[in-house]
Amino acid sequence: MRKIGTMPGEEEAYRFGDFLYVKGIDNDVEHAEGEGFEIWVHDDAQLDAARAHLDSFLENPAAPEFSADSEAEKKRKQEALEDKKRKSRIINTERLGYERNFSAFAWLPMLLAVLSLAITIVAGSLEFLPERMQPEGLEKEERTEWRTTVFSKLMITEFRPPRFDGLKPDSLEDIQALAANPREILRRSADSTLPEVRSGEVWRLITPIFIHSGILHLVFNMMWLRDLGGFVHNRFGWLYLAVLVFISGALSNYAQLLWSGPLFGGMSGVNYAIFGFLWMRGKHDRFLAWTMDNTIVQMMLIWFFVCAVGLIPNVANMAHGAGLVIGMAWGFISGKLSRGTY
Repeated sequence: MRKIGTMPGEEEAYRFGDFLYVKGIDNDVEHAEGEGFEIWVHDDAQLDAARAHLDSFLENPAAPEFSADSEAEKKRKQEALEDKKRKSRIINTERLGYERNFSAFAWLPMLLAVLSLAITIVAGSLEFLPERMQPEGLEKEERTEWRTTVFSKLMITEFRPPRFDGLKPDSLEDIQALAANPREILRRSADSTLPEVRSGEVWRLITPIFIHSGILHLVFNMMWLRDLGGFVHNRFGWLYLAVLVFISGALSNYAQLLWSGPLFGGMSGVNYAIFGFLWMRGKHDRFLAWTMDNTIVQMMLIWFFVCAVGLIPNVANMAHGAGLVIGMAWGFISGKLSRGTY
């Protein structure tokens, strides 16, 4: 961009700038450091033509050909309209892709759903299996013991009923203490150093996400996993989703362990991590023309607070919170660092 001249008056400087604009010569009119207004032309290839027009203007500023105000205004309006249409096409295309990412098939969320169903049945609802699918040769009590053993191998760490002041776990005082403050008792039952994981049972970091307490718990979590997880799978790839699930699952499980002990399960922490990721990625990735639908954002946040204030009992709220924070941080940072890869 180069300066082609200076004019003393503001009105005539902008009038000449409009004339150049109508002629297809992009320019800027800037206030000079001293007095007057400078004319700057963007394209060096148009300098000669701009200077020739400037000489003609200075010879006769009142010439009718330099009265281009209305034409310049029309051109600006037309360009603004075309730019709006262009952006609308981009947004519509991105929005269509955004919606397709929810509806298209994604195999990884389906695999996680199948694992959740299978593990929930085996670890928590074995009694409801058809008789032909029950382990052969086991009585009801033995099946219950077998199911409990399986469940204990899937928890992030073993449940170890604590003793208080030398009291036996089955004493009246211990039972009264448990009834008075069950969360504290459960929390104290946890070994936060994860001895089983350190001894090689690393699956415990993630397997609690597959255990659900009932059919409604399972169905709602799998619905959100299909929609939100399917979006990440289709938009960013199955490996990206797998890493997000493992990291958010392990960290939200550990947070819940510290908060309430090892007796918990569910995919909710992972779902909130995926939601938080998509929410922040859509807001902070400048290469994306979509953002998370406000209805989804409101629904997820309302449910989060409904559970957090205790209106829904027996909810792993710390897993929800940890997952949401992890996902939002992930989405914010990856959005800021994005170079338009996805």
